[in-house]
Amino acid sequence: MIKKQKVGAIVQARVGSKRLPKKVLKKFCGKTILSIILERLRLISKIDKIVVATTTKREDDLIIKEAVDSGVAFFRGDEDDVLRRYISAADENEIDIIVRVTADEPMVDYKIIDNMIASYVNGEYDYISTTIERTFPKGIDAEVFSLRLLKDIASQSDSSYHHEHVTTYIHENKECYRILNIFAPPRLEYPELVLTVDTPDDYERVGKLFEIVYKRNPRFTTDDVVAVINERPELVEKIAPDTIKRFLFRVDAHYDIGIGDVKTCISLAKAINKDIESEVVFLMKDYTLGNFLVEKAGFSVQKFGKNVAREEEINIILTFAKNFEPHFIIFEACPNDHYVIEKVKKNGFKIVCIDFGGEKTVYADIVVNWDVVRHQYEKNKYIPDQKILEGEKYVILSEEFNNGQKYELSDRRPENILITTGGTDFSNLTPRILDYFNDIEGRFNIDVIVGPGFENNREISEIAVKSKHNVTIHNNIKNNHPFYLKSNIAVTTGGLTSYEVSAAGVPTMMVSATGHQTPRVRYFGEKGMCANLGFHADLTRKNFVEMFNLLRNDANLRLKLHNNSVKTVDDYGVFRIAEEITSML
Repeated sequence: MIKKQKVGAIVQARVGSKRLPKKVLKKFCGKTILSIILERLRLISKIDKIVVATTTKREDDLIIKEAVDSGVAFFRGDEDDVLRRYISAADENEIDIIVRVTADEPMVDYKIIDNMIASYVNGEYDYISTTIERTFPKGIDAEVFSLRLLKDIASQSDSSYHHEHVTTYIHENKECYRILNIFAPPRLEYPELVLTVDTPDDYERVGKLFEIVYKRNPRFTTDDVVAVINERPELVEKIAPDTIKRFLFRVDAHYDIGIGDVKTCISLAKAINKDIESEVVFLMKDYTLGNFLVEKAGFSVQKFGKNVAREEEINIILTFAKNFEPHFIIFEACPNDHYVIEKVKKNGFKIVCIDFGGEKTVYADIVVNWDVVRHQYEKNKYIPDQKILEGEKYVILSEEFNNGQKYELSDRRPENILITTGGTDFSNLTPRILDYFNDIEGRFNIDVIVGPGFENNREISEIAVKSKHNVTIHNNIKNNHPFYLKSNIAVTTGGLTSYEVSAAGVPTMMVSATGHQTPRVRYFGEKGMCANLGFHADLTRKNFVEMFNLLRNDANLRLKLHNNSVKTVDDYGVFRIAEEITSML
């Protein structure tokens, strides 16, 4: 006898929302939005179990209480790895077929979902959705798929983007799956209507609409909603069929300039994606390293020639932008001089410029310079509403830092050492530093992170084999944060990694790998955030050994470096920038 497949609705919910805090616990008609959604899911005859999947954060205890009060199951998992949260919730509750609903959709239609489940259990499709091509109002969204499909996605992609946005991988790889899009009948075809609750305006507007519909018929369907909308059109927000905000990033990464610029742009793209529905494209020169990093993060890349002239690059950017119609073009100013940015801005596009170039006046709507070494900008007289976001409060760190977890300081003599010089090692520092440790008394556990742009891997391996210490080499690490947390002392350079170790609070020895890093490393040293080893060409074995011995023998010095670092660099800079950008949409 074939076992009947168990169908479960899994509702992802958390209280953390920047635009409307605790939105799922806001009330319509005396009931929370979450409880309304759970009530409507109970009307679906083909659902065997309902599970609320929330995070392990203490603030989400409120979500658990709501689930218990509503008489449904709950599951707690990782805040950002929503894919894994779904898989674990389904496994724990023995769910085979998953109905996915988000907790900002109080108008979700039980009849539509019932029909979707009926279509799915016939076995003809891997994935059924109302959003492959949206024809219903936004907020009547639902997806049906199997637990097996989610496990397949998890095995196919380790991209944090795909793990945060559960079914994005399917949308990007439609040819790999049997997909059915559910189209609205003509009477319900209103893709421009927004019935989700994401902002205070949504809450007020949708609340009034819900109250009218619910009082007429608590078991209402989309037909009932549309009937009221036709009577009271002022109760809905109509946005373009084009509800998705588009962002074009212009940035490069290769061996000579490192990967920090691309990493920060990826982090910013993900931060923007957290709170708004967006489409992101990276326009990049055809360097394998940079393109690989962006594609691995789950974003689309448009490539052009490495050696194009400046005027040709401007034409390429403008041609693509005129077709893509981005709401913002975001430039990393290192590979794009200000002449290019000015020309693009004068063609009518909104610009964000992440600038370390030292120009006093920048042709951009938003100028971001998160370097700790201050630069005095003058507002561009041609852009009267220009925003200038400057200083360490706008440091862009990768998403792994957003949990606020810091290195835990100990009075014990250091045993665990981390050597990390960034994504590339064009100054050949890693093998030198690893070799210097052979002159230091004692035996240490040394983790060496080798970035994707390293070209000295063989030399590093040869020195590691001969080392008297316990050396472990880690290649192309996706997430450096756990290494920062376990290390007693880090040795790093003055690029993006210098901000990462500072945010994590690791006592650090810092060396300048390039001339432009020198002022930053000097600043960190003067502020008591690191032990400054100076410029790489001037670093000697004797100086390194002396500095390390001073740091490992002085617990008070390590405490000072830790405290000054976490006080100066926090984890929220990327979200501050994202909020400034989205506020101008």
